[in-house]
Amino acid sequence: MDIRFVLQSIFQNLVLRVGRDFTPQFCMDAERTSESEQPMSLNSNPSLHGSSLSGFRPVRYQPDGDFELNSAAATLLVGAVAGAACGFCASLGGYYGFYLVLLTPLVIGLGVGMSMSKSVTITKNRNPWVTAVAAVIASLVAVTAVHASNYAFFQNDLKQVPAEELEIAMVMKDYAQRGEILPLRLQDLPADEEERQYWKWLQVESFGEYLQMEAEVGISFSKVTMPNSGMNIGFTGTIIYWLFESLMIASVATGLVWKASSKPFCVECDQWCHEKHLGELSVNSQRVKTLLENGRIDSLSRELPGH
Repeated sequence: MDIRFVLQSIFQNLVLRVGRDFTPQFCMDAERTSESEQPMSLNSNPSLHGSSLSGFRPVRYQPDGDFELNSAAATLLVGAVAGAACGFCASLGGYYGFYLVLLTPLVIGLGVGMSMSKSVTITKNRNPWVTAVAAVIASLVAVTAVHASNYAFFQNDLKQVPAEELEIAMVMKDYAQRGEILPLRLQDLPADEEERQYWKWLQVESFGEYLQMEAEVGISFSKVTMPNSGMNIGFTGTIIYWLFESLMIASVATGLVWKASSKPFCVECDQWCHEKHLGELSVNSQRVKTLLENGRIDSLSRELPGH
C-alpha cells in the first residue's frame, strides 16, 4: 500500500486502523506546532518529506455539547417508557419466582440505556451531561416501576383473601396503633412468626406501608433450585440492596448514553462520524500510535519495511 495514500487518508477519513488492535479517535482539527504556528488545512496536500509535517499536536475529540430541548425531552420520554416497561417485566418475573440478583437490574439498566442511546443517535444529542441526567431520571422510573408493580400484584392477591380475615386484620392494626391490648378472642390468632407476618401483610393499606413491610420481611438470597432456603439480609440489608440496585441500573444506563452522545460528530455534515477501515500496516502498532499521539506524521514513513 502506498504510504502517501495512507497518510493523506488520515486527514480525509479521520480514522486509520493500524493492524487490528488500534483505532485512534482524534479530532482532526490538529494544530501545527512548527515555527509558523498556523493550522494545516485538511484540503491541503503537503509533501510527505517536507518540513510542514514535522510536528502537529493532535487534539482528542470532545463533544460540542449541542442539544435541543425537544431532543432532550424525547430522549427522556423514551427512557421513562423503557424504564417503566423493564420495571414491570422484572416485577412480573419476580412474581413468578424468576428474579436473579444482580443480573435482573443489569438487564434493566441495559434496556434503559440502549433505548436512550438509540434516541440520542436519532436526535443528534451531543451533550453527555444532559443525557446522563435523563438516564438517571429514567433509571429512577424503572426502580419505581418495579416496586409499584410488586404492590399492584400484592393488591390483586389481597382480593383472594376472605373479607372476614381482612376485617380482623384491620381491627388488630387499629388496636396496635392505639397501643391497646387485643381482645382475648384475637390474642391467640398469631400463633407463630409466619402467621404474625401473614396478619401484618393483611394490614397493609398503602404503597408506603407495603415498602415498609417488604423491608421488615427482608430479602433472602437463595439458589434457583432451592427458593425456600437462603440467607435473609434483614431490614437494613434490604434497604442497602435496594440502593445498590438503583445505583447499578443508573450506572449502566448513564454509561451507555454518555458513550452514545460522546461519539465524533461532524457539525458541517450534520451527521455522526463512522469508523472506516482503510488498510493495515505491518508494523508495531504501539509505535505508530505513539507517533500519531505525538503528532510525528512525517516519522511514519520510516516505520514501513524497507525504510
